[in-house]
Amino acid sequence: MIDFEFTPPSIDIDNEALAKAVVAANNAKDYFDAARALAEAQIDIEYPWNYDPANHQIQKEAVQVAITWAVEAREGLESANDDDLEKLASRMEECELAFVDEWDDTGASNYYETLYLAISTHDALISWLCEKDPNLTGSDPNNIGEDVYWGGDKEEAVKRWFGQYAPMNLEEGDSSAFKDKWEKFFKHRHWIMHGHPDAHFDANLALTALFFLGLTGYIVDDRYNDLVRAGKI
Repeated sequence: MIDFEFTPPSIDIDNEALAKAVVAANNAKDYFDAARALAEAQIDIEYPWNYDPANHQIQKEAVQVAITWAVEAREGLESANDDDLEKLASRMEECELAFVDEWDDTGASNYYETLYLAISTHDALISWLCEKDPNLTGSDPNNIGEDVYWGGDKEEAVKRWFGQYAPMNLEEGDSSAFKDKWEKFFKHRHWIMHGHPDAHFDANLALTALFFLGLTGYIVDDRYNDLVRAGKI
């Protein structure tokens, strides 16, 4: 199994502990700077038609960061008083466990379960952002009257709400830079979900999907809490 726990040290406030607190803070900053750099590198992939998994070497530290962030984001959604988010949090946990199982299976070359769960949950979380976005209006309701949001709507929501919340200060909060990377991953999503014969299901893409899932979970949790504070939920 993967050890993905990061526990900052507890600190008693006195003179000696204050000095230790400075060291701990510096260590924590170094950790988050390194985690952010790993994430930014991992989500920087090519469009599927230019993508070759052989050109990507997975960093084990990136695996730990991706799972940690996914777990933290999921725990935030679990605490929401929202039935849909609670259901999606449960699916996120299934995705985390699927990734660990497929990662531990050294014979696995395709991460089918991880990718389908990650993409399904990721899509649902972005749809939730669209539903709560006053600047977006759904179109073409489905058979049970739910609004449908197309790719352009989702792209707009991702850019807007990443720019608002910038989880982990990824890309230094630059929503355009984040959207450009997300858009390439979203093309992979299209190839997978629409059955393209050359769709990729490799470990590197699965890890990238897990990063995007965790980051989107953070954004949704922040948006939910803002709406609660504003009395809109």
